[in-house]
This record gives sequence, structure tokens and C-alpha cells, in this order.
Amino acid sequence: MEQWPTAQDAQMPELVKNKTAKSDGYCNRILRAQGTRREGYNEFRLRVEGDPEYYQPGSTYRVTLYASSPSYFRGFTLIALKEGKDGDKDEDYAGNFQIIDEEDTQFMTNCPPAVTESTPRRRTRIQVFWTAPPTGSGCVILK
Repeated sequence: MEQWPTAQDAQMPELVKNKTAKSDGYCNRILRAQGTRREGYNEFRLRVEGDPEYYQPGSTYRVTLYASSPSYFRGFTLIALKEGKDGDKDEDYAGNFQIIDEEDTQFMTNCPPAVTESTPRRRTRIQVFWTAPPTGSGCVILK
């Protein structure tokens, strides 16, 4: 997983570079889950446009889910959770997604903070916007 601290952490470059422990409530970094559910496969990748090292709380970013050729996907679920949370409660989610193309993506009816496919068909990429949570929200996992 990649870690992505906030701009506030720029003064402390050693702070969270490769740390995976639970948030202390300060760092606001992002962990991007990669690959499939099977260990060792890297056919799928989440990318935040520009691959920034830091994010600004409240700023909006384009997030893309890619399938490496010759792989593809028919369905997906994309969520942004606070580190250490399971998504059982509304307050477990971090930031907000915005739909870019309604032909490709929609919000899940049974889990409104999550994005899923609008129709099950072969895809190699989807894009959504994600607005980062406010300062003090803790670390975030995009998966």
C-alpha cells in the first residue's frame, strides 16, 4: 500500500513514510489498496491524478481504477474509509465521491458513500472525483 500524508506533514518528512500503524489523529495520510482479493496479483490499480505525495483536506481529486491489460472488470466497489474502520457506521467513511460518468458509475443503493458500476459490462478503467475530508479526520484508506 502507498501512504499519502497531508500537506501539513511536509514539515515532518519522516512522520509516516512507511508506517502502517493506526492513526494518531494527526497525519491524515491516505493508504491506497492495490490489487485483487487474491494475494500476489496486481491486475488492478487505484490512482489519484498526479500521484501527489500530499493532499489538502477539502480538496477534490480525480481517482481512477485501472485494469492492466489483458485484465478487465465487470463490477467493482470503491470506498474511502477512515483507517481502522469497517464501514459499519456513517462516521467510518472519509471524504465524498462524485460521479463523473453515470453510464459507468453510480452510488450504491445500500451503501450511499460507496461507488459501484452502473451496469455490469467489461471495463478497463473508471473515474470518479473524491473530496478529501476536513483536517483532523485521521488517515484514509481508498479501496
